[in-house]
Parts: sequence; C-alpha cells; structure tokens
Amino acid sequence: MEPLLLKGTAETVVNILSNSSEIQPLKAKALSNLPVLVIWGKKDRTIRLSNGKKLKRTVPSIELKVIPDARHMAMETHPAIFNAMLIEFLNKNN
Repeated sequence: MEPLLLKGTAETVVNILSNSSEIQPLKAKALSNLPVLVIWGKKDRTIRLSNGKKLKRTVPSIELKVIPDARHMAMETHPAIFNAMLIEFLNKNN
C-alpha cells in the first residue's frame, strides 16, 4: 500500500487501467435490472464525471450521486458523505 500513497501514483495506475485497450467495454444495459448506485467525485481527474454521466445516459435506472469536493477516492476522502449516500441507497433497496 505504501507505494500507492506517493502523490500521483494511484491516479497513474487507475489511468493506465482506464485507458487500456485490453479492458472489455462494460455491457451496461445488463445493469438496468439491478439497483445500482454510482458515487462520483465532482473533481475526479482520473476518471472524469462525464464518464459517470455517460453511464447514467446509457442506463437511466442507475442512481448517480456526486460529491462536490471529492476527487477519485471519495470513499476515503469523504467517508461520512459517501457512507450516508450508501446507507440511504441500501435502505431504499432493502
């Protein structure tokens, strides 16, 4: 875990994976039958919010929540907000 704590390392790893031609495209239409919550950081520069919005357009049943001041790792940097969104979603879909 220590190397991932170096500034920029985690973003670089995620960027490489996100832009790899070996990654298969998500068959997002299959998600329309499931309750799906997507929580995005508005300031995410690793995987931009526009990708989350594109996913939402592809599968309108997805619930997209945005944390205004968060970047890529919102669950770590904004745990209280992230957990509140998750708990609300789980309670709704229980």
